[in-house]
Amino acid sequence: MPQHYYLLDTLVIIIIIIINIIFRFEDDIEYMIGSRPGWYWKITWRYVAPILVFGILIASIVNMGVKPIVYSAWHPELVSTSTFKLLFAGLR
Repeated sequence: MPQHYYLLDTLVIIIIIIINIIFRFEDDIEYMIGSRPGWYWKITWRYVAPILVFGILIASIVNMGVKPIVYSAWHPELVSTSTFKLLFAGLR
């Protein structure tokens, strides 16, 4: 089976899971407050939030491709064996 079919199947499964979670979430809200959520909340949970999360995911992936991942608090040249000895001494 070609590789793109696996991607398509995975996307379909993810979409089905998200739809089920949204409807179950609306049922939970109804159980908690006694009424179904209004149209504003349904639109926000079904469309706006997933689009924003997907956009943030894509932007993060692009950002990782453009800039290398760095951790500014980590300086490998300053780390010595004594640091690791102190670390592991505390774990005993």
